[in-house]
Amino acid sequence: MTPARPPLAVLLRYRLLGRRPAATHDDWLRTDLDSRWYPVRSVLLVTATSFVVVIAVCWAGAALGWWSPLDPFVVVALGVVHGVAQTVRAVRLREAERERLFGVRDELGRFTPYLHLERDE
Repeated sequence: MTPARPPLAVLLRYRLLGRRPAATHDDWLRTDLDSRWYPVRSVLLVTATSFVVVIAVCWAGAALGWWSPLDPFVVVALGVVHGVAQTVRAVRLREAERERLFGVRDELGRFTPYLHLERDE
């Protein structure tokens, strides 16, 4: 059974601002961090929001005559490059994010080399 997703306001604070959800949502948070699509989901909302802000600034600048509007291809290409770079970063920092949210994991301990058992034959 999948854990219940937190309310939208809690989800947005977590995705956009990096604020940890309440302890009642720990099951969902662990499932989210361990899922295959976590790196994409973790940066999708931030990338989309920054993309909308860049488009708005470009249109506002063009409307006020500060500069000519950027070529849409350039804006889309920059957005895609930013999204891919942030996804790769999220993949690399997944374990650090888990430690930030839940603390240090218990270690199994140091593994030692295998020792053959001596048999009396």
